Amino acid sequence: MRQAALAALGKLEPTSLAQHVAVVRTLLTAADAGVRCAAVATLGRLDVLQLEQEAAGVAGLLDDEDADVRFEALELLRRLNAAAVKEQMQLVEARLVDKDAGVRHRASVLLKVWADGSLPHKPHQLSDLVLDDELSVVHALSTRRRASTMDL
Repeated sequence: MRQAALAALGKLEPTSLAQHVAVVRTLLTAADAGVRCAAVATLGRLDVLQLEQEAAGVAGLLDDEDADVRFEALELLRRLNAAAVKEQMQLVEARLVDKDAGVRHRASVLLKVWADGSLPHKPHQLSDLVLDDELSVVHALSTRRRASTMDL
């Protein structure tokens, strides 16, 4: 029932959805992983400025017990640029050693995009990337370290 309600909210225009963010935010801590996942996906429909305000709460789900929830949280953060999620960067980096290969890969691609200073990629562009998990993780780590040293 809650997933269906979230699906309906997700069909609203971002400005209308913004009126229901408080309700959706409460479902990020639901007992059911499917509801948590749907809540993250629904928040992902917000415009970027509103989404930035939800980044910290969603980043907390990167430690969720369910891989689908962690993956969906990374998908949402993908819409933001590195400056907007600076405080959550370490949480994303921690997903490079996630037990789920899809989560590890998504985290590595996300860190690479942020390190390059690129604007977030569109979903179809990211799905075109086919990388070996180990190589993509190593590349993301090395790119992130290079970017960090350039900031000094």
